[in-house]
Amino acid sequence: MSKEQGQKLHSLIPLEDFKAVIGIDDREDKLARFCLVTAAYSIEQYCKRRMLRRKHFENIEFSGDLILHLRDYPVTKILAVFALSGMGRAGEIVEPEFYRALPDCGTGEDLPFSLSFSPALQRYRGLSAIKAVYWAGYPAGSVRLPRVKAGV
Repeated sequence: MSKEQGQKLHSLIPLEDFKAVIGIDDREDKLARFCLVTAAYSIEQYCKRRMLRRKHFENIEFSGDLILHLRDYPVTKILAVFALSGMGRAGEIVEPEFYRALPDCGTGEDLPFSLSFSPALQRYRGLSAIKAVYWAGYPAGSVRLPRVKAGV
């Protein structure tokens, strides 16, 4: 296996599926890889969000509303939530029993997600923002292309 083949490809579909759809062989791997990565980044730029699954770190301004919207989706797991104060102190961890994800994590729904907090969150002194750390996006290779009939 060459160094290039062992690298993780930033693509919405597997390289082999892409080559099969456009009908090219292994001699064009370098060009096919370039096209796939460029297309994935272009789609993400157009949609103004990352599509492939990755860890997100997001600071959301807190204005008293107990439902805060997360920027990326679908969310598969909330890793940590912190309450940040404007007083320069480090954030305090918010225990999982004080929040939940809407819709539930891992539902496979292609909907934006939110964090719904308990009213107890309003007791944090000087609360100015919430920091959420979570996994979101689509697993690599989860996009399926429609089958094309021969001669069509």
